[in-house]
Amino acid sequence: MAHKKRERWKAFHVLIVILFAVVLVSAAEAATTLYLRDTAASEPMPNAKQSGDTIVHDYATSVATYANPALMTTTAGTVSGQNAATLNEPGANHYTHLGSWISDPVAAQTVSGTVTIGLNVQEYDAKANMNPRIMIYRWTAEDVKGENLLALTTSGTEAPATWPSSPTTYFTSVSLSAVVFEAGDRIVIEVESYDANTRTNSFTQGIRFGGSSGGAYGSYVQFSDDLTFVQVPIADFSADDTTPDIGQTITFSDLSTNIPTSWAWTIEGTENTDYQFVDATSATSQNPKAQFLAAGTYDVSLTATNSAGSDVEAKTDYITVTGASSPPVAAFSGTPRFGTGYVTVQFTDLSTNNPTSWTWDFGDGLTSSEQNPSHLFLGAGYYTVTLTASNSAGSDSETKVNYIYVLGASTQIRIVKYATDNTTILAETTITNKTMEDTLPVVGDGTTHYFHQGPVFLDDPDPVTQEMLRWNPGENVNYLEKDYEAVKGTNLKDLCDLVGPIPEGSRIQVKSTDGWNKFFAYRNVYQYSDREGPMVITWWRPDQGYVPYYQEGMRLIWYADTSTNPTGSHALGNWDWHEAANPAYWYWYTDGVKKYPTTTGISGQKVNEIAIYTGIITPVADFKINRTSEHLPFTSYTGEAPLTVQFIDWSTGDPSSWAWDFNNDGITDSTLERPIHTFTTPGTYTVKLTAANSAGSDTETKTGCIVVTGTTPTIDIDTTGGISNWALVTGTNEDTTSVDLSVTTTASSWEVRVKDGLDDGKPADTAGMMSEYTGSAYVTSGYKSLVNALQVKSGTGSYVTVSGSDQVVQMGSSSGSFSYDIAMKQEIATGDPVITPNVYRIVVTFTGATN
Repeated sequence: MAHKKRERWKAFHVLIVILFAVVLVSAAEAATTLYLRDTAASEPMPNAKQSGDTIVHDYATSVATYANPALMTTTAGTVSGQNAATLNEPGANHYTHLGSWISDPVAAQTVSGTVTIGLNVQEYDAKANMNPRIMIYRWTAEDVKGENLLALTTSGTEAPATWPSSPTTYFTSVSLSAVVFEAGDRIVIEVESYDANTRTNSFTQGIRFGGSSGGAYGSYVQFSDDLTFVQVPIADFSADDTTPDIGQTITFSDLSTNIPTSWAWTIEGTENTDYQFVDATSATSQNPKAQFLAAGTYDVSLTATNSAGSDVEAKTDYITVTGASSPPVAAFSGTPRFGTGYVTVQFTDLSTNNPTSWTWDFGDGLTSSEQNPSHLFLGAGYYTVTLTASNSAGSDSETKVNYIYVLGASTQIRIVKYATDNTTILAETTITNKTMEDTLPVVGDGTTHYFHQGPVFLDDPDPVTQEMLRWNPGENVNYLEKDYEAVKGTNLKDLCDLVGPIPEGSRIQVKSTDGWNKFFAYRNVYQYSDREGPMVITWWRPDQGYVPYYQEGMRLIWYADTSTNPTGSHALGNWDWHEAANPAYWYWYTDGVKKYPTTTGISGQKVNEIAIYTGIITPVADFKINRTSEHLPFTSYTGEAPLTVQFIDWSTGDPSSWAWDFNNDGITDSTLERPIHTFTTPGTYTVKLTAANSAGSDTETKTGCIVVTGTTPTIDIDTTGGISNWALVTGTNEDTTSVDLSVTTTASSWEVRVKDGLDDGKPADTAGMMSEYTGSAYVTSGYKSLVNALQVKSGTGSYVTVSGSDQVVQMGSSSGSFSYDIAMKQEIATGDPVITPNVYRIVVTFTGATN
């Protein structure tokens, strides 16, 4: 039996060595599992007995006598045997030692990782209150039990509450965290059964490993694939050059074994005087880089450390440094070389011949003595950068002109007012965003967002429909495309007034550091409506702060009202700008062929100059035509009568007055900028616009630009009869039969008017009244006339007084032929003069018109 035990010990010994070899070579290998098997049912596992209230356990004897490495195999299998012990001593606190497993001695090291124990067990002839115990611990080389590794508790026990009556697998995972092993230590696993009852006679207790029917796998011990054994490092190192020049960078390489976790380098001399670590390395880096600043020989040592301990490697006179033989050749690079707002550039020294000192001039008044500095450029513009590299043999410089370009957010604005020649400067000033905030009204509350409408990419086969889709008068498509945030700023007109006064008709140009610039009319800056709102130069944004950190600032933004879009947003819509600005100031996004109106393009960023041109330019007149229901600009238009169109001033040069002649008859028909006119009569019309301002005027005539089609309604009227030798008496004189009116018309709506003809020299101030007549002419000197005017009616209508202007005497609402009796009434007042031999006479004119 003893011989078999030795054979099993050898087998276990070999397996453990293989296990640890696998773990040490590669942590990526799969976990290694050793299965616990009973090789013969008739050979129970060795057991130990304890009795009495005092627990006495000879661990040395236990390990030496009861270790059963032969029960650990690498193959899972069934178990048919049992492991039990018979206790003959009465008393309490009985322990039955059911099995021990022990590893080979290990080297001095620190162990971290996981060990898992799985026991497939079943009770065997157990008594009540018998409790299992599973233990794993470090066994010292001096045969003394070390730390309990299972639960890291004083008792060192870990087990199920009771042994199960059917095969059950229990798992216990042991996490080892930097457990220090001395040389010769071993790992011990023990399984016991403990009975706390007081017994008066002998009894048997035990467990089965595996199932009684042989159908279950045996128990096992598994070492995880991340189990590591840490040994004291063996320090070693090298340098890539042991005879460098002064200022030359060399690299020290750690060659230590046994996985050190920290390093401490010592170089003879004083750091930053005799030598310096470079490239973000230090004396605690694993592979530091260093430059030597003085000639001589230097001792170097490395202390390599891990949780198991430390080791030192020292090399005497390891580095020999000679002086520089040639001065440097300066060279450098920087990245990025271009940026917006505020730009951080990383510069890299590329100089040769081992410079030991560096002087950088960044072109903004700032310098650096670092070898590879990082520099922040805040202002917009080009920067010339110079590097001077030096060593003991001399120095050299490299200058790169305009090497860095910053398209910066502006922090100040130059405002210039030009004379009428648009060249001579009348006044100028420069103002910072801080001064704007402190001295001028602030626009914006820091909460309300402002938007500009982007292009509306909609098409339609009908050009009229398409144009209106793109202008989007309802402002409900893409109107929140550009959210310029809840910005604060200064009204553009307040900035212009700093060099004011600004005469009406001036043009204002806004310029940016990126080359963007745009002209705006005086009225859009000074006479804006709430709809488009003020033009504001913004210098603060809530998520970025003030310029230059507000990287788009200073930015031109319209603070439009909420009147047009469906969400009540402060958005400058395309139609807002259509209605507010002269077409010369509209903006279009063009995809190469198609044009889409948008207001995003008139919002410039990084504004740094405002130019005011007071030299008013004589307008160049031009206009276009909109059908009022279509809003599509044409240079000519044809339509049926009645044709209503809107004329739109398309002149350049900012006219301030307009004179429209819609039928080229020399009479001004409208003085509005965008008048609406209805053409009722078919025909071809020539329209003329004269656009003017204080600098002069210009006229645009478009011949035949309006063509009105359709059949002209006709009306013919005729009167028959008359009154002669009307014997007038004092009072009412009426004649209802002497005159007849006939009307023939193709119009569906028409009227007949009557008025005093004022012919034959009849005095104008007697219009509507009979006057003295000689038979061939009216008496023009000392004439006599009746006090009351003649009254006329048609058919059953009412009398109207004949006067110098037309009076409607008959109306119709259908075409056809009609006849009416004309009645006339003359009131003779007392005192009306009687004339002899002359007579009273009046000429009455009837006219017909279609509607």
